[in-house]
Amino acid sequence: MKTYINYLMILCSCLAFTAKAATTNKGCVTVDVTTFAQKGGDVLVNMSIKAAPHSIDSRQSLTVTPIIFTENNQYELPVVIFNGRNRQHSLERAVALNNVTDNGGAYKVVEVNKQTATSVNYLITIPYAVWMQEASLVIDEDLCNCGGLRGNRSRTLASEALVIEFIPHLIEPSITYIVPEVELTKNRNATGQAYLNYKDGKSKIVTDFKNNRAELNKIDTLILNTKNDPNVSIKNIQIKGYASPEGNFAFNERLSKDRAIEMKLYMQSKYGLSSNSIETSWFGEDWSGLKKLIDASDLSNKQAVLAIINNNTRPDAKDRELRALDNGVTYKKLYNQFYPKLRRSDYQVDYVVKGLTIEEGIVLINTHPAHLSLNEMFLIANSYPKGSDEYNDVFDIAVEQFPNDPTANINAAAIALGKKNTDKAHYHLKRFTKLPEAWNNLGVLYLLKGDTDNANKYFEKAKNKEGESATKNLEQLQRYKENLENGVD
Repeated sequence: MKTYINYLMILCSCLAFTAKAATTNKGCVTVDVTTFAQKGGDVLVNMSIKAAPHSIDSRQSLTVTPIIFTENNQYELPVVIFNGRNRQHSLERAVALNNVTDNGGAYKVVEVNKQTATSVNYLITIPYAVWMQEASLVIDEDLCNCGGLRGNRSRTLASEALVIEFIPHLIEPSITYIVPEVELTKNRNATGQAYLNYKDGKSKIVTDFKNNRAELNKIDTLILNTKNDPNVSIKNIQIKGYASPEGNFAFNERLSKDRAIEMKLYMQSKYGLSSNSIETSWFGEDWSGLKKLIDASDLSNKQAVLAIINNNTRPDAKDRELRALDNGVTYKKLYNQFYPKLRRSDYQVDYVVKGLTIEEGIVLINTHPAHLSLNEMFLIANSYPKGSDEYNDVFDIAVEQFPNDPTANINAAAIALGKKNTDKAHYHLKRFTKLPEAWNNLGVLYLLKGDTDNANKYFEKAKNKEGESATKNLEQLQRYKENLENGVD
């Protein structure tokens, strides 16, 4: 039993009420409701309850009970008690004798002023319950006389319906991840360029000549690291020889051939590789390489040099024209600054990586990501909790290793969409707008950007490709539109 009943034991009991329906109380008090509304998880009631002068006899007490009411449920709010003068004094004496220090659960207990209206500002918040969605706010008045005399009880309607605050829909679009196809044979390669120095007109590799030691060390590092890796096996090595354009064209053709073969012999001897595993090719004077170097340079007369390179004369004639430019000043720069970069051997190591378990892949993904296929990376990602840093990082590594692969980009976009990073998602998706596999994520991208027309377009297109995700996202799109209609973005 509520405490305030004990607190008011000196008050008499009252008769059963009769219901009335009015927005303003027609009993002893007037109620002005400012707010009766659901706010998030609460219900807010804000009103004033006013008793008119002389509305209550000196010996009477009026208990006002606000009630959140439906036909099947009701919730009584703390009461407000208006006392006549004598009744208030009697109450105060009873409180003092019983050593009561609070209102016993009542919202407020006041004495009615005989000259002016007595007003109580009533503000309270209670937890919202689903049944309250169609509730009204009613006011019960219980007027009691002293000496055990019965008064009367009445009910009036203070507010017709609870104002339901619009709760924004939580937009959780379904994002598509594509399972990459299994790569049956993982063919990989590693490339390098050796800018070796040779004695004039010679092809023999001299290890300690000029900068050759450093160039050969680069070859050693690449080939030995590949050869000694337990996860890979070398298929073959390709060597391509080039020469600079000075001198006789036919001689330079032979020189590029001899230097490529010399590089092959060096690798056979150094690494114990068979002759059949090393392929050689040669291209003589590298005029296209020279053109690229000049294009990127700040050579003062680069246009004159490029005009000679681009003309249709024979290579030896071009060489003579270059020598004749400004009495050989430009040719000297070409010979010292540009031609050494053309005298080179390009090499490529082709190898096969074995299939890797998830455990092996986790060890290698940060040190040798090229050893993994997209499918292996996908399986590694899904060994982590979805959305975790580890999970997200694997998809970022995948797209770094396979930057032009549609699946890698669509999955990287999915990670970005999960983080609401629309710029990054757009970067990964912009090249694949015609791929059905990308349509659902494109719809999600436009939904997150607030472009409902394009979102709807891509979801509708994706529906036939992956019905479940796209159908769900069309529902999410409708919720988003409802948010907008209710002023929530």
